[in-house]
Amino acid sequence: MLYGYHVRNILKPDPKEVEKRYRVAVKEVKVASVLFDKEEDAKRLEVEIKAGGKFELLAKKRIDAGEAKGSVEGQYVKFGTLSPEAAKAVSNMKKGEVSPLIRIGKQFSLVKLAAIRYPKEKTARAQAEKEALQAKRVAALKAYSDGLRKKYVKIDRKLFDTIDYEAAEPGFEKLRADRRVLAAVKGEKPVTVGDLTSALEKKFFHGAEQAAGGKKLNRRKDQVLEEILNRRVTIKEAKLQKLDRTKYFKGKTAENSNGILFGAFVKKVIVPDVKVGEEELKSYYQAHIGDYTFPEMVRIDSLAFSDRKNAEDAIVKLRTGADFQWLRENADGQADPARGKNLLEFRGQLLDTTTLPDGVTKAVSGTEAGGYSLHADPGNAYYVLALRERIPSRPIPLESVKGEMEKKVFAEKLQRVLRDWEEKLRKASDVKIYATGKKLDRIVTPLAK
Repeated sequence: MLYGYHVRNILKPDPKEVEKRYRVAVKEVKVASVLFDKEEDAKRLEVEIKAGGKFELLAKKRIDAGEAKGSVEGQYVKFGTLSPEAAKAVSNMKKGEVSPLIRIGKQFSLVKLAAIRYPKEKTARAQAEKEALQAKRVAALKAYSDGLRKKYVKIDRKLFDTIDYEAAEPGFEKLRADRRVLAAVKGEKPVTVGDLTSALEKKFFHGAEQAAGGKKLNRRKDQVLEEILNRRVTIKEAKLQKLDRTKYFKGKTAENSNGILFGAFVKKVIVPDVKVGEEELKSYYQAHIGDYTFPEMVRIDSLAFSDRKNAEDAIVKLRTGADFQWLRENADGQADPARGKNLLEFRGQLLDTTTLPDGVTKAVSGTEAGGYSLHADPGNAYYVLALRERIPSRPIPLESVKGEMEKKVFAEKLQRVLRDWEEKLRKASDVKIYATGKKLDRIVTPLAK
């Protein structure tokens, strides 16, 4: 409680730390990659690229020849979803660079970094703020704890380093009875070798001797000594600061007591009567089927044009048999990616329709697989959308989500039962209401000010 009291006024995180954590969380990289089974094939490509060859052309040649798998059409992925090996390589790259050969398990990869972006995500920012505030408090507590240790404690490090719980001699029994002072605590009883030994013994359910045989005791002695000393110095400091007389202490004590009593009441009296039946689960499943449904997925290719006429002409040509790839390479009026940083690009990826821009979802909503549609974004571009595949939304099988649903249904029933108990207790108690509505507002508002 002393530590909580110390950081009670740290309420805002460091903005720089928030931004740092946020950017790590939302970072997306646009990468093109190829994966080889044979190291020699990958090395040949690496040599050709270092000699000045173009990654896209050389990699596509290997993919077409069946030597490699992958795609030269870059797509954005969350940086955090990359394999550790790829992430390490990409983190040191600049836009446009190709990685050195990356070993991933038994395979070998080369990656080109096309772009980096940091999308806006409210949830990620809120989490970054929460983590940054926690980190700020932890740092303050560490500094405070170190200060207390420096103020009150002196450890005999030479003695500490000689204690070997895994050696045959002097043995655990003798160390448990050892009264040599391991750490002096100013104004308090010292910590002895025996104190450390007894505390360490309590950490192992199957006994210290078995832990010694497993070479676990010496690894834990530092941690256990820290726990003993932290407990001693916090209690001493709390007494000196008269923490027990503060509003903070009294409020926390009452809060903890009430929480323990209420938790015990709920566990013993209410929870045993809350049951979830099979029919209830089925009813909940049907009522919330939208929450337990795989989203509709679509596979789209796109062309971006600077004006509507060229886009509409392209659709006419496609519907009369023109080859999509040929149009990508030859059609006039296509938007220049270098001039429109917000251009959309779809290269045959399978996409969740709920994540697509509204205009794209609307444009393909009435299109059958193999069809073409127009998505207009005036001032930016006009898109020809080729719908390659549509996978309809479908319910997730009940059995797959049964465990998750049971927890939700139980929680909801428990809340209803608690509300019923609340109403019963109100009726059984002498509750007087002195003010409601506007009268209550007139009383509370001046106090709030």
